[in-house]
Amino acid sequence: MMIDVGCGVNPHPAACVGVDLYMGAVSPDIHVEIDPQRIPNPIKADIHHLPLRSKVFEEAYCRAVLEHVEDPTKALRELLRVSRCRVQVIIPHRYFRNRAWQRPPREHRWFFGVRQVRAWLNSLGLRYHLWVERKPYPSALIPIVWLPHLIYITIYLERWNP
Repeated sequence: MMIDVGCGVNPHPAACVGVDLYMGAVSPDIHVEIDPQRIPNPIKADIHHLPLRSKVFEEAYCRAVLEHVEDPTKALRELLRVSRCRVQVIIPHRYFRNRAWQRPPREHRWFFGVRQVRAWLNSLGLRYHLWVERKPYPSALIPIVWLPHLIYITIYLERWNP
């Protein structure tokens, strides 16, 4: 069983529960109404305080959420608390839409680099796998460099005790 926290309008296809703070309302981050009828077992909740028992789900999934929250560490601890086996987190790399000539999305509170994320996860004593997706720049037709785009993190929970 998987929970998708911060599911927005497109929950993970394997998720059996979708959680979002803006369930039934227009999200200020994606500027779209999150229709509970499109979400499996919808729960309106804040990622910092999930109204769920510990270790209820085999897996927790969270995409493009931690850069918006007040306290990413507290949010991550909640994901770790409700999951038994693993937590998957996807966050945009700090270079994503943050070049000198482009302003970062106004809703982003945090910007993550790979070294910063590794240090953060190590400080929490987590066992994880990290992978960086890269996109060609300036275009797919003429790639001069491949810039980091998304950071994919899988955290394995067998040895983690909060």
